[in-house]
Amino acid sequence: MPESLIVEEITKVFPRTKCPALDKVSISLGDGEIMALVGESGSGKTTLLRIIAGLEQPDSGKVTIGGEIVFGSESKTVLPEERNIGFVFQDYALFPHLNVKKNILYGLHKITRKAERQERAVYIISLAGLEGLEKRFPHELSGGQQQRVALARALAPKPNFILLDEPFSNLDPVRKETLRDELRTIVKESGISALI
Repeated sequence: MPESLIVEEITKVFPRTKCPALDKVSISLGDGEIMALVGESGSGKTTLLRIIAGLEQPDSGKVTIGGEIVFGSESKTVLPEERNIGFVFQDYALFPHLNVKKNILYGLHKITRKAERQERAVYIISLAGLEGLEKRFPHELSGGQQQRVALARALAPKPNFILLDEPFSNLDPVRKETLRDELRTIVKESGISALI
């Protein structure tokens, strides 16, 4: 199976710390797969996601996305915006002044044809189960609905894969289980890999 993501021996030590945040971590994520990183608070999960996204630089190792080396000692580092990945942050990072549809359209800014952008937005809104909520603003949505908007925005530009940083931490226990199943369905139906 082709690999969406290969992380090889990534090491990261933050200044003024004795222990590395990451010590020779290696993982691979195949096309269409969903993988979860599990560990206690402070174990480096978010740091690894930020390194894969290009928001943090590792001290050593190699990151390959869709067959292209995006970080490595013998190659030029690829900028975050050029890595073709989606990132759903723990706090969802929705734009409070944009409604649901405009938040999703924001992820499609590279598509120049307006009709194509609108068509993709309609498809993603349907995939994420957000029909009827297009004109609502983030403060008018439940936590689960906000999470689906953030996921929809991340999926909209057809990334190689998506990174989700503790996507269920802001939800009540009852809603977590339902939303986890919904998330799995949305990601599987999109055909995109996910690292949670």
